[in-house]
Amino acid sequence: DPWKTCHGLLQEYDSKFFKAQTDEVQYLLIFAGLFSAVVTSFAVDLYKMLQQDSGNMSAYILSVISTQLGNGSLLNQTLSPPSSSPNGPVIRINIFWFVSLSLSLTTVLLGTTCMQWLREYRHFDSLKVNPQRLTTPPTHAL
Repeated sequence: DPWKTCHGLLQEYDSKFFKAQTDEVQYLLIFAGLFSAVVTSFAVDLYKMLQQDSGNMSAYILSVISTQLGNGSLLNQTLSPPSSSPNGPVIRINIFWFVSLSLSLTTVLLGTTCMQWLREYRHFDSLKVNPQRLTTPPTHAL
């Protein structure tokens, strides 16, 4: 029967298509997950460079207190507070790390959505067509 042959060929094609697409998306998800983990470790470590060093600020505050206790005022000496802003390259590197992490997590989100779509596709594909419907023409009630 030509309809059964056609249906069998389409089922075989769909099965191969589903397997290939599922494998590709799973490999993408594994790579993106590992990449996100590595980028997160770098981003967390370099994020600390954006924060002000509390040791420098503590030393500055202690020197101000010491000067006030020793002289009674700060009129004779002027102390400058430590620089609180990180330099340009540190900011750019952190921007690149966080953009990379965002893109990687977006890839994981899209990959997960694709896997859900493939599962739904497989679910509808698994709904078998009754072979008798393929050979019997529809009957209409008069």
